[in-house]
Amino acid sequence: MTHRLCVLMIAPQFRPLVGGYERAAERLSVELVRLGQEVTVIAERRDRSWPAREQQDGVMVRRLRCIYRPGIHALSSLLSFAAFLLTRGWQYHVIHVHQYGYHAALAVLVGRMLKLPVVIKITSTGTQGIEQALAGEQKAPGLLAALHRKMDACIATTVEAQGEAVRFGIPQDRIRLIPNGIDTDFFKPCDTQGKTELKSRLGLGTSLTVLYSGRLSPVKNPEGLIEAWNAIYRDVPNAELVLIGEGPLRKVLEDRVAALGLNASVRLVGHQPDVLLWYQAADIFILPSHREGLSNSLLEAMSCGLPVVSTRVSGCTDIFAESDIGEIVDVGDFHGLARALGSLLTHHPTRRDSCGFRAREFARTRFSIQAVAEKTLALYARLVEGGPRYS
Repeated sequence: MTHRLCVLMIAPQFRPLVGGYERAAERLSVELVRLGQEVTVIAERRDRSWPAREQQDGVMVRRLRCIYRPGIHALSSLLSFAAFLLTRGWQYHVIHVHQYGYHAALAVLVGRMLKLPVVIKITSTGTQGIEQALAGEQKAPGLLAALHRKMDACIATTVEAQGEAVRFGIPQDRIRLIPNGIDTDFFKPCDTQGKTELKSRLGLGTSLTVLYSGRLSPVKNPEGLIEAWNAIYRDVPNAELVLIGEGPLRKVLEDRVAALGLNASVRLVGHQPDVLLWYQAADIFILPSHREGLSNSLLEAMSCGLPVVSTRVSGCTDIFAESDIGEIVDVGDFHGLARALGSLLTHHPTRRDSCGFRAREFARTRFSIQAVAEKTLALYARLVEGGPRYS
């Protein structure tokens, strides 16, 4: 790539909102800028206190006005995005939409009008994946589906998402398997002394720490995790379960922990601004979800050298098929989750260490943000070869 590309990222939810696809979109944008490209992100401005425009790490973020109220939110957002695309879209070489839906369909429509290539990234699978979700859409499903099939390229983050895109009707030669990326130089293990100091600093003492990091919502299954922990904690008295995150189940989980008498071994610590410290202090990472795309928390934990206990969700199945990084169990099997967790906790430390080492190496070689950005940039370059307007 000898020319600078102007990339327009469409991510309706973006900072200060924090979630999986928001983090992935921001990391990719920052890395593309580091590689010499110009990136603008357009997102919803749901609160007037949020700046309408700001630049961070070289990425220009434009927040477009929307009326964040039931019944009018979606329409107001689409009108604002349409106005931006129709008046400013010509300034860019490629449009990259993070997740399918109405904004993606709008981007394809305007992209055709302006002769701009449109890339849509698909992360969710199952009932929230493109195959099932758009098929069940009641408002103009035929038009929505048809516009999505007209995208110039599809980025699927997992093999499962790739398969669903093919079954949905996106030509296979337009689909690229490119995972989420993380900064593996930032998310890295610390040495033994550093871990001991971090445990003390975070109030973990000398216990073996099992870490969950994610939204406290039904799809993430933290309730099943608490039940699994209740089944084994007496067998591992030197272990502690820490849950990072907020969500609608926070009070439910606190009440259940108290009812089961688990307060001494389970901590709900809420949102943590510096999650790296917790990864580095932990000994095992657990992902009990009912459904995932490709979990950013999983990749961060792997990059920090943590062995993993996971359910058999999208992304995890791909990783475990290639590398022994811990234990994997069927979705919804909390007895299996308990056995897997107990096994990893009671094994000789060399088992945990070897799984953690393989997890770190797999993350470093497969999920580094630089490699992901370079693959994405190569895709952009191929799409604009027909005569892009370089800056």
